[in-house]
Amino acid sequence: MSLYLEQIRQLVALQRVDDAIHSVEMELEQAPKELEDLKNRFAATNTQRERVLEKLAHLKEQEKRITGELDDASSRIKKSKNKMMQVSNSREYQAMAREMDNMEKVNRSREEERAALLEEKLHQDNALQEVDAIWADLKAELEAYEAELKKREEALKDAEAGKPNTDGNAGNTGNTG
Repeated sequence: MSLYLEQIRQLVALQRVDDAIHSVEMELEQAPKELEDLKNRFAATNTQRERVLEKLAHLKEQEKRITGELDDASSRIKKSKNKMMQVSNSREYQAMAREMDNMEKVNRSREEERAALLEEKLHQDNALQEVDAIWADLKAELEAYEAELKKREEALKDAEAGKPNTDGNAGNTGNTG
């Protein structure tokens, strides 16, 4: 009778191990789908981040170009003002004044363009900060999920390796009596 009780205890223990293995297998079955979803979200965020970085690089190039143009125009205006002082008749003076007015109008429009550019750059910097925060969170979540998945796979292997003998002869020496 005690032999049967021992076998029943072993079967109960085996059932618990099988239940744990089944639970881990079910989790591992869902894990690739969840991992793929997480990877897709990370890839989408990474693409969005790269787009923002490209925009920022383009805006910085434009800012550099506009700043150079403004500096050049300012130096031309200064040269024109110096030439104006040397003008001998009113016709030349008026021509120089019109030329300077035109250069100043161009400068004002470039200044407005530069202000709009700086505003857009600020907007993109804010967008980059938001995307970077999401990107970092997803990256950490992805790494943690992959580590957890690896642990669970190892736990499943360990559980399967430590599973008691399933042939029904555990602890049996051949005597059935």
